[in-house]
Amino acid sequence: MEVQCPTCSRSYSNDTEQFCADCGTRLPVDSPVAIAGGAAVQPALSPVEALQTIGVPASRGTRIAAFSIDLAILVVIGMFDFVPLLGQYLFALISAVFVLLRDANGASFGKSMLGCVVVSKDGNPATMKQKMLRNVIFLLPELAALIPFLGIFLGPIGFGTVACLELFVLLVTGERIGDQMAGTMVVKRS
Repeated sequence: MEVQCPTCSRSYSNDTEQFCADCGTRLPVDSPVAIAGGAAVQPALSPVEALQTIGVPASRGTRIAAFSIDLAILVVIGMFDFVPLLGQYLFALISAVFVLLRDANGASFGKSMLGCVVVSKDGNPATMKQKMLRNVIFLLPELAALIPFLGIFLGPIGFGTVACLELFVLLVTGERIGDQMAGTMVVKRS
């Protein structure tokens, strides 16, 4: 069976090749859906297809700006901390939910404003598990804020420490620790 690359027109005589050796584009097959273990599975995108489909990775500056917008929302949520007696717990619980689920729709408020979205590194949409896993590192200081009295100090100090660590890793490697753990990346929408 002869297969031709749709991008660079190189021809392949066998049907065992999945990607073009020259440009990395997925080669056409008879059926776009493969059957694996009895369930229909969409094949993973090649790196070239992923960039064509989802856009280019967001710059470090864009990611820092998006996080800054999300941080401003957390500061507003921080006003709950001043409510007598239960304020500390309200703040910790509300901010924990916000931090964990901030990318649930594919992008946090800051990412949406800047035209970014969270996707899986293979180019497919990120799963809910991946979206939550990438933010777990920010959840730990929020849980520390639940400790009576001490939490008022431990929460913000812990969050600042995690944010600085994530910023350092982002600037050095181009991706957050959370992205590395979850197998995700942030891209500009095309």
